[in-house]
Amino acid sequence: PRMATDATDARSAAQSDESPIIKPEADARSYLFLTLPNRLRVMLVSDLEADKAAACMDVHVGSVSDPEKLPGLAHFLEHMLFLGTEKFPKEGEYHEFLSAHGGAHNAYTAQDDTVYYFDVVQDSFKPALERFSQFFVAPLFTEAATGRELSAVDSEHGNNLQSDMWRLFQLGKGLAREGHPLGKFGTGSLVTLRDEPAARGYNVRNSLFSFYEGHYSANVMTLCLYGRESIETLREWAHELFAQVPDRELGPDMPQLAVAANPPFATREEGGALGTFCRVVPVMELRLLTVCWQMPPSRPHWRSKPLSYMGHVLGHESEGSLLHLLKDRGWADSLSAGESSGTDGWTSFVLSLELTEEGDGKVTEILDVTFEYVAALRGAGPSPRILAELAGLAELSFKFEEKGSALSRACLMANNLRHYPPAEVLVGGMLHLESDEKALTSFLDALDPANVLVQHVSKRYESEAVAELGIDAPTAVGAPAADIEAAGSIVDIKAATAAVEALDLAAAAVAEGDGSVGGAGALDVWRRERWYGTRFKLTAIGSSDLLRWSDVPALAAAASKQQPPLRLPEENPFVPTEFSIVAPLRALTDPPVAHPPPPPTKLGGGPTGVALWYKLDKTFLKPRTAVYVQIKAAGAYVSAEASVLSNLFSKLLADALTAYAYHAECAELHYNLYNTTRGLVLKVGGYSHKLGELLRRLLDKIASLRGEAVRADRFEVYREQQTLDYANFWRGQPYAVADYTASATLETPKWHVREYQAFLADESRCSAATLREFAERRLFADGIDVDVLVHGNATEEDARAYATLISESLLHPGPAGGVPLATSRQPSARCVRLPKVGGGVRHISASNNKDESNAALDLTLQLGPANPKQDALLGFVTAVLEPRAFAQLRTTEQLGYIVATATRWVHGVRALRMVVQSKTAGVEVLEERVEAFLARFGETLAALPAEEFERYRSSLIEARLQRDKTLAEETGRDWAEIAGGTLQFDRNAREVEALRALTPQEVLEFWKENLAPSAPNRAKLVVAVRPGAAAEPPPPPPPLAADAPPAVQMAPPLFELSTDKDLLRFKRSMQLFPCSVPSEPQDAFATAVATALAAEHDRA
Repeated sequence: PRMATDATDARSAAQSDESPIIKPEADARSYLFLTLPNRLRVMLVSDLEADKAAACMDVHVGSVSDPEKLPGLAHFLEHMLFLGTEKFPKEGEYHEFLSAHGGAHNAYTAQDDTVYYFDVVQDSFKPALERFSQFFVAPLFTEAATGRELSAVDSEHGNNLQSDMWRLFQLGKGLAREGHPLGKFGTGSLVTLRDEPAARGYNVRNSLFSFYEGHYSANVMTLCLYGRESIETLREWAHELFAQVPDRELGPDMPQLAVAANPPFATREEGGALGTFCRVVPVMELRLLTVCWQMPPSRPHWRSKPLSYMGHVLGHESEGSLLHLLKDRGWADSLSAGESSGTDGWTSFVLSLELTEEGDGKVTEILDVTFEYVAALRGAGPSPRILAELAGLAELSFKFEEKGSALSRACLMANNLRHYPPAEVLVGGMLHLESDEKALTSFLDALDPANVLVQHVSKRYESEAVAELGIDAPTAVGAPAADIEAAGSIVDIKAATAAVEALDLAAAAVAEGDGSVGGAGALDVWRRERWYGTRFKLTAIGSSDLLRWSDVPALAAAASKQQPPLRLPEENPFVPTEFSIVAPLRALTDPPVAHPPPPPTKLGGGPTGVALWYKLDKTFLKPRTAVYVQIKAAGAYVSAEASVLSNLFSKLLADALTAYAYHAECAELHYNLYNTTRGLVLKVGGYSHKLGELLRRLLDKIASLRGEAVRADRFEVYREQQTLDYANFWRGQPYAVADYTASATLETPKWHVREYQAFLADESRCSAATLREFAERRLFADGIDVDVLVHGNATEEDARAYATLISESLLHPGPAGGVPLATSRQPSARCVRLPKVGGGVRHISASNNKDESNAALDLTLQLGPANPKQDALLGFVTAVLEPRAFAQLRTTEQLGYIVATATRWVHGVRALRMVVQSKTAGVEVLEERVEAFLARFGETLAALPAEEFERYRSSLIEARLQRDKTLAEETGRDWAEIAGGTLQFDRNAREVEALRALTPQEVLEFWKENLAPSAPNRAKLVVAVRPGAAAEPPPPPPPLAADAPPAVQMAPPLFELSTDKDLLRFKRSMQLFPCSVPSEPQDAFATAVATALAAEHDRA
């Protein structure tokens, strides 16, 4: 390997490209590209206003480079780099350092690259880089860490086993031709990384070193450093820290990457998957139809972006589009189209449809219509108008791009350096730099049915699959053996050998009945995918279908005769042409604007029933505006039925506006309408010029939909969709179900999902007629109040005009109108006060997915209503606790892949929250180990060195003083205070004052009094979800290490809940915390409530 001998040599040997980086005119950041002497390519970004720094390293190696006999090795190595280097050997030190300095980190392994990234408070950038750089210089891969982290990788795979996204992803990869690297299993498991290698005599730790040394080389890496420092300082750091990364002189034609560049899917004549129809049985209630074309590579055409044109037209939703026709017939509800994946040698382009119940039985007809529209697109050829429109919109997006976070920019640039010249690293993925109609025509011609793989995912195939394969799906071959050993222990070679034989048999079964190497395997029989056990069947697409879909002239003619006719999108009426800025422009040399920015102003003299808040943007100075509207209506959440109908109302409104509003979405003018416990919320944001037009149309539709007949067919589509969504929720990840149950326990009012399901299932009560009557006479029957926030590039006159428009549309006499809401009818939401007695409250249930192998624990330790001092104490404790909980419970004890610590906020009441999901421990063990950790954590707080205390305090202060990165971020922060009724716009500033006054003794006392297992004021809620009925029980817990926190005696719960009835009785018997009270200036009542709450907290 080549590397510079010292920083001086590195600086002298480095090469910088002085070509200016193409950037937006208003971008004040400085950029420099350089190549270090070890051929590491680096992009430097100096941002004088940055309050966080970030770095990202993209290594051009991924799962396609896994050794054939070690699936998942690249992903496993990604995990291992975090667990110690020669210079920083302590496991978890990197995580602890970043957490103590307001930072975060992560990584991911893709097909042909592995990406590592972090951010950190600005003042700690260099020491964070010192730790980060050593990943790529001298990792340890210790024996102990290797053994333990294998279990973490296996837990990650276990979390994915019941995920349809992962199952379909691997199924698609597995249809690649035999020997193609795309087909590899990239996650890894104990079988592939421990048992099988042991049986074959492999030492996985040695394999880690070999893989690292064979693939991690400076010349196949790209790095971005983003900080407040000058370009020269960043350049020195890059030399000093990253010139040490060895250059192993790897070429771009590394064997596995070269093979991966070949098209993965073979034709039907070659025994491949192209030209086949794949039926798939999902875990969830899904109805998906995807059409995937294998195409030539798109990467060489990045300047003209032909697939962007194809995705735009095929994915359009306006009148004349494919989706518009399918929705009109009641066959589909959503459609997406675009490039899915690819390399330098091939690309896959996918059109994906979510089908309705009727559409699920009309697949042949849908495919016929789809290929008619494809033929119309091919027959029309490239449209200069559409090409110009796409190029113009991209130019606007680039010109008025907002800064975003340091981390997002660092990741973007590190990745883009792999694909674009340095000078065009910012524009390469965004702008249409040239028009190439010839290339576009060649890609349009590639939309040939001979290049296609069709996949239909539906539960309708369940009985057919069961008839051939049986009812009980066996554990996927990639799953670990039932007798998992303690991490790091000696592997049972006999059991491992049996696992290897099972793998080999499974591999043989995949290819059974097919003498070719095409990858499709046997046709017309139900099979199980090797790693996830997904049930699927491939059949050849009929020659008559292929012939019909290939007749472009006939299909194009048929498309024009459809009702409504299929055609290319019309000119977009929402493309803005006026970009003047209302606020005075600042020169690039002007100092940064004041921070924190002032709060919005409540304007008087507006329409009755409308509270108007306004703020002119003086920070971002882009031609964008946001208008947020909250319609507070007591009738919207008065019952479970009302909540369902409010939700259906918002969905049907969006459905009715799709054809019109999709043009606005394309022009970056977005809207969202959804229901809450208070009523309805409408958010509109984007370019200021034509925002008013979209807002007016939205308000008109809200009014008209409440006074006209609801289409019964569209109602049924969304009633059914909502029914499936709720059914799928219970089959989701156990930790998500636990989180919902915790919320249902703490929030009031809170209608339960099962109540929603019961109402949706009753067609006599839940009908289009019911929704019409509800919308016309009940939704706004008790009156409405409207909160409006106008923020951005708008004058006060504009804001008042928007408020008048909203008032005239929503507040008017008549059955479909609304009147101001009486004070006594104001919606309110409150939090249940948990008992501070015994072991608190425990709710345990089993997963509704019988095959779910994971258990989950969600622990809540409730405090009280938010106040600056309490919030500062809780924030400090959480910051110290989080990395240590992760290190102990996940890394050391290997309880599960998901271990998270955060704060919970329920209607103004704060709590500490810990979540663990595991397939190796039951819920009782999880609770015992979490409590044992918490019992010892007090010692950690007591022994926290003064300098470390100060580091945590400083990072928390810096985090709360960070500037908003986008207009939407600032709008969202202000809106949270307005919509929630708290109006504490200076919340962060108050908390900063409290943090500055914090002492170590206060933190320790806060812990001992409120959160420790023995705390007298501890208010505990445990929600746990057990594995499904058919899942293997977890193995016995392994012996604890000598230095592990000892078990503690847990008090039995005061309330043991298991049913919805138990939950309802519990909530009715508990006291509630007061509602959140606005803290408007000189509000004596709010002050009195705050004083009373503080006194009560002190007494407690």
